[in-house]
Amino acid sequence: MIKLEKENKKMKIIQSATILFSTRGVRNT
Repeated sequence: MIKLEKENKKMKIIQSATILFSTRGVRNT
């Protein structure tokens, strides 16, 4: 259970980071 929660948190961080980078890339180009 704890391991699954940790993985979910990691995925959310990666997802938000990807969105942040993608929006930044769109702004730059």
